[in-house]
Amino acid sequence: MPSGLEADQKVIAAHGCYAMTATTALTAQNTQGVYGIHHTPPEFVRKQIDACVDDIGVDVVKTGTPVELLSLLIQNYSLSPA
Repeated sequence: MPSGLEADQKVIAAHGCYAMTATTALTAQNTQGVYGIHHTPPEFVRKQIDACVDDIGVDVVKTGTPVELLSLLIQNYSLSPA
């Protein structure tokens, strides 16, 4: 069973939509557990988000991101929380 970004992209595609992603962490895991987590530096996450917004734009945000970062994104891009 896929999880995380892989699962999100499959669900989004099944609804006829296109997903742009910003990866906040990488995990080493399998069905038995998580072996490690590598967090993406916040400055680089911001660059990923800027690249997506500048290219495709944003209609919907699905996040596993901490609320503080989401609040900044909403303010910086004049998004409407749903």
